[in-house]
Amino acid sequence: LLTQTQILLAQPGWLLADGPHGSLQLHYAALVLATGARELLLPFPGWTLPGVTGAGAAQALAKQGWPLAGKRVVVAGSGPLLLASAATLQRHGAQVLGIHEQTSQAALR
Repeated sequence: LLTQTQILLAQPGWLLADGPHGSLQLHYAALVLATGARELLLPFPGWTLPGVTGAGAAQALAKQGWPLAGKRVVVAGSGPLLLASAATLQRHGAQVLGIHEQTSQAALR
């Protein structure tokens, strides 16, 4: 298991990797690349106010029992996590007032 590692070159049966351990040439019979993900918050006016959180964080909090019954929420940002977050928040009692996708209509085609 290599974490914090960048794949520089991948060929059938071997790859060249670089990370905290240095550069390595690795041979393999089977390969799994788990690229991971993290939420990226872009600053906007009011983003540090109480009650403003990332869509992923709001979804995680809802699943952990964050009290949402009757709360009015707006979900905004970009990407497929918006719909999943809005659905989770609604299932946990929040009133979703809107889902606002930042990506332009042209980019979605």
